[in-house]
Amino acid sequence: MPGPELYITGPYLEGAGSFAAQMHELTGPDDAARTVEYWASEGVTSFKAYMNITRDELKAAVDTAHRHGIKVTGHLCSIGFSEAAAIGIDNLEHGLLVDTEFHPGKLPDVCPPQAATRSEIARLDLDSAPVRNMIADLVKHNVANHFHPRGVRSVRRRPAAAGGAIPRCVDGGGAGQLPRRARPRPGRIVPADAQKGIEFEFAFVKAGGSADVGCGSHGQRRALAGFADQRNIELLVEAGFTCSQAIQIANC
Repeated sequence: MPGPELYITGPYLEGAGSFAAQMHELTGPDDAARTVEYWASEGVTSFKAYMNITRDELKAAVDTAHRHGIKVTGHLCSIGFSEAAAIGIDNLEHGLLVDTEFHPGKLPDVCPPQAATRSEIARLDLDSAPVRNMIADLVKHNVANHFHPRGVRSVRRRPAAAGGAIPRCVDGGGAGQLPRRARPRPGRIVPADAQKGIEFEFAFVKAGGSADVGCGSHGQRRALAGFADQRNIELLVEAGFTCSQAIQIANC
């Protein structure tokens, strides 16, 4: 039958302690390998590790996926970026905002509180040796970075650029379709942790890293399709990229 070619991801590779009841919680590295092996045999083309996966589980999943020629990305928390790069992960989601390796008192394989992590990120010195070393490590291992410039938070906490997508949406009669949380609030600014994440992205690419962007709404209706893509380009330009660089990153 004629139809589209679909690229299907497997179920989340999540460890014990997930906040989402529908996610299968891995019971160890053997379970991680079995899960990847089964879904790879069913034809999935990618996997995503999630916040509570352990290092041993991630390694088993990555090794199994790579034997099938399949890449693994991750929205991590229990594992820091440098640890994930050493394990062999192919891509990291959401940039600096979810990296917990700089969280004081971080325990192995344990996801620390998100609020505390973001507070630490807001105070992080991007020119410090630990951060520079982490960036160099990601580049060395060819780990790509899927940057989510918090189209969600950035959009709703700062005014839209003059002539930007929100005015066009509203002028076109789409104001009722614009999620309440995504409407601009003049005078508000990007939170410090989100701003640091944007600056990190510039430093990462400048050091030779490969990046793309996304604008997923996470099911919370806080990123408007189409508009959020344009907003991401605006934020990349504000971070220091040229317009052509921002468009290239957005089209990876």
